[in-house]
Amino acid sequence: MNGLNEDVILEYLVENIDKDLIRAYPVKAVLMLDYCYKKGEQLPKDYFSGFTSKILNKQINTSTKMIKLDESDLIDCLFIESYGQLLPENAKALLPRAKTAKDYKAIIAISELSKNTGSIINPSSDLDSKLSHLARSYTESDLEQEIKKEYDQTRRLSIHINSKLRKPFNKELAEDLDSIKKEITKKFEAYSKYPYTPATARVLELLRESNRAIDTRLRAERSRIDEEYYNIKTQFENGVWDNEKRISKLIRLRPELKETREKYCTALCEEGGINCESLDIKIKETIERYEHIRDVKEEFEEVKRRISGYYEETENIFRMPIEHSSIQTLNTIYSDLKQSADKKFPDYIQGLQEKHRPGIEKIMLRIKQKYTQRVSYLIGQSARCRQKIDRSVFSWQTKKLNEELEKHNLELGAWSKCQIV
Repeated sequence: MNGLNEDVILEYLVENIDKDLIRAYPVKAVLMLDYCYKKGEQLPKDYFSGFTSKILNKQINTSTKMIKLDESDLIDCLFIESYGQLLPENAKALLPRAKTAKDYKAIIAISELSKNTGSIINPSSDLDSKLSHLARSYTESDLEQEIKKEYDQTRRLSIHINSKLRKPFNKELAEDLDSIKKEITKKFEAYSKYPYTPATARVLELLRESNRAIDTRLRAERSRIDEEYYNIKTQFENGVWDNEKRISKLIRLRPELKETREKYCTALCEEGGINCESLDIKIKETIERYEHIRDVKEEFEEVKRRISGYYEETENIFRMPIEHSSIQTLNTIYSDLKQSADKKFPDYIQGLQEKHRPGIEKIMLRIKQKYTQRVSYLIGQSARCRQKIDRSVFSWQTKKLNEELEKHNLELGAWSKCQIV
């Protein structure tokens, strides 16, 4: 067909798309696209699949441009002759039914779809209905071929999976199975949306079987890991963690639990990993609680040891002449005793503090008594020295008494820095 005849056909029939598309598509393709697409719409590269998709989705232009042909008009005759050359013989039977530009374009599309689907054109049915039926048949036929190829690919995937499942379980195999499961899920979701046919049913069942095979292997692996987890869990829950030796055993369980958690992750078991983390937190808290109690008890025992030495230390201080340094030591001891008496230990000390408190109070009372006795003694001695000095008649005696009084006053001065009372 020459360019002039093509221009005549396009002039008569094209209503919705740009006529210069003849440069990109054959005349038949231009007419089919004009049947479905409006001006400004983006045309697909594969015009045939785009056309059938529009038909199946009922996106058909509604233009009904009437065509009145005059057999005496050369241009009309040229159109009829040129148009007829576009049609196969079995499609020409539809020409009497064409009244509008849309009808002529529908006949072109019907002839093309009939060629692709092998259907026989029945001139009695409505052109639009015939076109929808042929578009559906074409799509289903194309889908059937696609499904067949997909089934073959899925079959090969199934054989590949069965081969992998016979291998020893390790991280690399787990990653492969995870990747394959994701691929199966995507395929299953995609083919679940396809029209139901025996072919799609076979593909979906094959995907289910492959997925079940992977899950069976993973469940077996998880079951083995579960035994490790419950062994650790039972040891922890049935144990009494109240001494250093037992806590050491509990500490050794944590690395085992970490390995078990990693195995769960490898076996794609998120729940198992969460259970391991939860159990690890409980074990860690038990260890920390024991260590805290041990530290508090050690602190309490240290207080007891320190206070038990204070009795003899204070007795020694009172036996010796008192100086400012010894008073500072006594102040420090008394302050520590007071803080120890006021210190609150947790309940799990089990009343040890109350048993020890009377001993602290006894030492504090002893220090107060010694302090009172010593100060009273020094005051009395100072008073007697003054009286003797007042009655003294010998200078050597007065000097001796003054020296004694000075000694008492120095010690009283030191005692004035004492913070016991």
